[in-house]
This record gives sequence, C-alpha cells and structure tokens, in this order.
Amino acid sequence: MKKISFMLLAICITLLSCSNEESTNQDYDAAAIEAMYNEIISMSLANTMTCTNAQEWSFKGIGVKPCGGVASYIPYATNINLTAFETKIKAYNSALEIFNKKSGANSPCDITPVPKSVACVEGKPTLIYQ
Repeated sequence: MKKISFMLLAICITLLSCSNEESTNQDYDAAAIEAMYNEIISMSLANTMTCTNAQEWSFKGIGVKPCGGVASYIPYATNINLTAFETKIKAYNSALEIFNKKSGANSPCDITPVPKSVACVEGKPTLIYQ
C-alpha cells in the first residue's frame, strides 16, 4: 500500500511539475515576444525622434491576431533601415503566431482599421484613421 501511495504521489508531482514547466515556458515566450516588440518600437524611432515633418514618417502593420489579420499599426521614421525593420517585424509576427497557437489565445475577429496617414502631433508621430 505504501508503494502505491508513493507512486501516486510521484505521478502527481511529475504532472504538476510539467504543468509549471509549460507555464514557465509560456511566460518566457511572452517575455521574449515583448522584448522583440520593444526592439521594433525602438527601431521605428517613434518614441525617440521628434516628429516635425509628417512626410518623414510612414506606418507598418505589426502583430497577428489569433484568428488572423494584423493586430495593430505603428509609425516609423522613413530614414531607418527598412529591410532590418521589416525582417524584425516578420520574425515578431511568426513568433507571435506560434505563441498564439501554443497558448490557445483568442481575439475578436474584426478587421483592424488601416491608418490613412501619419501626422505630427505635439512632436509625436500619430496615426490618422479618418
């Protein structure tokens, strides 16, 4: 009887540790994805370069909704290394898509509105939707 109890205890501990490991992996994945997003925002110069001329700015879609489609749009300075920027966004989108599938994430399946342009508002690049 003691052996059975010990075996059941060992099985329970194993199952709980697997569950915790999966949660830890998802936490790590989420942190890595957030770091990628922050790097993209940094590359865009949207938070560090003063916006004085809207012609020096454009926007890109970023992120993938679990049910498909672009999650949002971000402004970026047109003088950045666009190839590196787009490569980083593609990597981020791929990582996010994998994370969404692994975590079973869901979201509204509405279409994210596409901005019409970028304007400079109080020195910040601001997406215009009308």
